[in-house]
Amino acid sequence: GCKGVLVQVGVQVTLLKSSLSSYQLHCTGSGSFSLALRGIVQCTRTIFNSPMIPQDTCIHYPRGFSSTSPPKHDCGRICWNCSRPVDCQNFFCLCGKVQKLNPHWNFFTIFGLSEPKMDIDTQELARKKRSLQKTFHPDRLTRLVKDEQVIAADLSAKVNEAYKILVDPISRAEYILSLQGSPAPEKEADSVDKEFLLEIMELSEKLEELTLIAKSDAPNGNLVKDLESLCAHIIQRRTEEMNLLMEYIKCSRWESAHARLSRVRYFERLYGRLCSLVPELSSKGVKVSVD
Repeated sequence: GCKGVLVQVGVQVTLLKSSLSSYQLHCTGSGSFSLALRGIVQCTRTIFNSPMIPQDTCIHYPRGFSSTSPPKHDCGRICWNCSRPVDCQNFFCLCGKVQKLNPHWNFFTIFGLSEPKMDIDTQELARKKRSLQKTFHPDRLTRLVKDEQVIAADLSAKVNEAYKILVDPISRAEYILSLQGSPAPEKEADSVDKEFLLEIMELSEKLEELTLIAKSDAPNGNLVKDLESLCAHIIQRRTEEMNLLMEYIKCSRWESAHARLSRVRYFERLYGRLCSLVPELSSKGVKVSVD
């Protein structure tokens, strides 16, 4: 079986490979060789004798958040346990203790993404989420002190929140715009032109007509064809507007991005109304594909 103590072995190997001058600065605060050496020995004894280290599991640190690599970015984070600097991009200190969320992080950096962007791999995002949730799962942290459990629970909740925002392209776009401090229009209709609103009204009226037919006792034979045709059109238009939205965000054209985001929302609402008809039609033996 995989023993938690192996994690500490890896940590200690890394510590011992570090220069003594580093330990003189961070552990002993002295230029004395003997004090530095004694500091290493004491750190080793303390960790291996700690009753707080789980002995029945290994901590698998998620890729991109290694606990054994030296700090690459100094952002002033200090480990609450050993008082050494903590890499800005790490969840764990070199001593193996879980750290509070970096206040400089956004939802993208939580998942190891270097910058906010629309074009992300949602399957990879889901994989990273599972890895992070496994790392911070309460069942794996039962032997840690209460403060560590609270930190891990907060991190787990933040991972969930970040995933829900980033996995959906509309909320992802909203979040990116919020990071840029770009104010959204007070009224959504103010950000779109009259020609577009007319298009939405016509589609909405068509959908309303089909909804009345769908709710009738005897839907006619053309209903499925008409619904699927309308659905295909709505999906196509939504995709067109989403592609423009992504391009505007990529080019930092924030005002134009807000306008396109409003358009995407209009088509998303129409699509949602259409999808809501499927269960009722299904109960009447009418199958409609809305994918």
